[in-house]
Amino acid sequence: MDTEVNPVRAPASIFALHGKSVAIAGATGNVGEGVVRTLLRAGAKVFALTRSEDRFERLARLLEGERTENLTGIAGDTSTLSGMSSLAAKIAAEHGPIDHAVVALGQWWQGKRVWEVPEEDFQRYFLDTMVLHFAAARALAPLVEEGGSYTVLAGLSAVTPLPGASLVGMQGAAHLMLARELQADAGERLRVNSLVLGFVRSRGRTSGKPSWLTADDVGHLVLRLAASRVAGRQIRADVKEVAERSLKELGL
Repeated sequence: MDTEVNPVRAPASIFALHGKSVAIAGATGNVGEGVVRTLLRAGAKVFALTRSEDRFERLARLLEGERTENLTGIAGDTSTLSGMSSLAAKIAAEHGPIDHAVVALGQWWQGKRVWEVPEEDFQRYFLDTMVLHFAAARALAPLVEEGGSYTVLAGLSAVTPLPGASLVGMQGAAHLMLARELQADAGERLRVNSLVLGFVRSRGRTSGKPSWLTADDVGHLVLRLAASRVAGRQIRADVKEVAERSLKELGL
C-alpha cells in the first residue's frame, strides 16, 4: 500500500466512474493490469479485451481480492479489423454500448539502427502494432456513448527519438496521430485523449525510481481524464511531477 502523498491520485474522483462501463484493449498487459485494478476499485464495469481465455484467467488471478465480479473477459482475435469488430459486436449484443474505452497496446523494441532493422521486426513491431491500434479505434469508438471518452496510452519514444528504437518511435507517433484523427472524425460526440508515459513500474518492472509512475498511477490518470470534460489533448506524464503539472494545467 502506498503511504506517500501521491498527487497523481485524487481521492475525490475515485468513484467518478462508479457503475460506468469501460472497455480496455491491452487489459492483460503490465500497464493494462494497473488500469483495470484502478477502475475496478472505482466501481466501474470493465470489459477486458484479450487474445485468449487463458490470458484473461491469468489477469483475474492477479486481481484476486478486487471487485472481479465487475470484470468481464472478451476473448478472441484482436489482431485484425474484422476480429476486433467481432469483439465489439459481442460487447454490444450482450451488454449494450459502453461509456469509455482505453487502449493500452504495444510492446517495447530496441537494439538496431534504422538500416539494420530486419523485415520481420518491421512487420511485427510496427505494422502489426499499428493494425492493433487502428482496429481498436475502428471497433470501439462507435461503441462509446455520446459524451464518453477514448484514451490512448503511448510511451515517450512517440515524441522523443531514442537510438536504436525507430520502430517503437514510429508506432508511438502514429498512435498519437490516430488519436488526433479520431477526435477530428468524432467531433463533440467523443472525447479522445492521449497519455504520453515515461518508465512505468509494474508487474513486469518492479523496481525503479520513486519519481516513476506505477501502473496503478496510470489507472488514476485514465480515471481522471475519463471523468473530466477534457478532449483532444496529448498529455505528458513522463514522471509523477510532470503528470501533476499536466493535471493542474488541465484544471484537474
